[in-house]
Amino acid sequence: MRRAKTTSSAGAHALWLTVALFTIVIPLYVSPHANNVFRLPKDLLVRAEAICILAIVALMLVRQPDRWRDFRIDRRTGLALGCVVVAMIIATVFSTNRSISIRSASEVVASMVAFWGAYIVAGNLNLQWAILVGSASAIPNAVLAISQRLDWFNPFEFPDWLPHRMRVTAFIGNPNDVGASLAVCFIPVAVAALHRRKPAYIAIAALVLCGVLASDAATAMLAVSFGLAVVALTAWRRVSLPVIAAIVVIGAATVFLFPPLRDRGKALIASARARDYDALTSHRIVPFLVALKIFEDHPVMGAGPGTFKWLYLPYRLQVEADHPSFYLKTTENVGAVHSDHLQILAEEGLIGYAALWIAVATIGSRWWVLRKANGEQDERVRFVHHAALPLAICFLMLAATGFPLELAAVTTPLLFFVACLSRWSNDAKAS
Repeated sequence: MRRAKTTSSAGAHALWLTVALFTIVIPLYVSPHANNVFRLPKDLLVRAEAICILAIVALMLVRQPDRWRDFRIDRRTGLALGCVVVAMIIATVFSTNRSISIRSASEVVASMVAFWGAYIVAGNLNLQWAILVGSASAIPNAVLAISQRLDWFNPFEFPDWLPHRMRVTAFIGNPNDVGASLAVCFIPVAVAALHRRKPAYIAIAALVLCGVLASDAATAMLAVSFGLAVVALTAWRRVSLPVIAAIVVIGAATVFLFPPLRDRGKALIASARARDYDALTSHRIVPFLVALKIFEDHPVMGAGPGTFKWLYLPYRLQVEADHPSFYLKTTENVGAVHSDHLQILAEEGLIGYAALWIAVATIGSRWWVLRKANGEQDERVRFVHHAALPLAICFLMLAATGFPLELAAVTTPLLFFVACLSRWSNDAKAS
């Protein structure tokens, strides 16, 4: 870790340890005594992290009020965060159920505080420490996912009727969630391995990639593939097409040779030919249509953060009335759309969706801003140049048929790496 003014106090060290500890622990923490063994404990830890960060910063400012400049965020990042906050406030004020929206908004605020804490400490981190902290949780999660897939070891007990794929939980709780969490860790590790070319980085990247494959999460595998393709475009411009072609060939071979992927591919092809949209969307077509119907009724400001689950049942009845073929396709009270794009449209309308794209564009555009920077002398600048856009693309792919924004196991490493990218980009411009 680099020495700087922000590391000269006990408070700064405490802030660094807090961010590092929670970043590592949150994706791994489970509570066998909770109603929701995997997700709820992680959500509570995110709030605990936010409280700790605010407490440490407050104590630091009480002791040294003139240090407030150390906690500022650069304008571009601040603008993106401001758009998210404004959209959230507007959607909450005009929510169809304000109490639910306030609770949901508090979770967003906690995540933003965690991002702020990571942004502060990132100024004093080198690439090695950032990769170590951001990907530390991915290593045991990948190992356990592989072990569960191969039936080597599984610390959790499942009912006999549960399909084998659904038993690949790692410490996250669902194979799709496992794939998403590992995917957002894989892109930064792969870029670091490209830069340093050391066996340790290559081994970690290979392990995390195997964890993604073990999860059998199609969206995560596509997100990783697209991310790698973008890495090739930014890192090897002259040979990017052959590299992308190799990625496509390897991906196709993996699907063909890996029995679970091959079976899922055949099932998707059969569903497409039969025009079975329910099976084609993994039984998510009804939540998708419900979200679109909510968006039609609340197009500008949305129905309110967190209200999809509350509105799902009455809107599901409308969808089934409009599409009789989907009647009773799913009887559970779905809590998420399984597409953050559609969920934000339904809950925060066009204002919230625009804020999402502004935030993602701010992340992805870091590579363009630094395309002419003197990156040969600073590996952090090269990392930003090659990792920013692929990570943004990876997230957009995950959000297409999943809900990474609602999973602490995904948002924790994602926000940590995004904070590093944002801080290092700003530091490079300032220098």
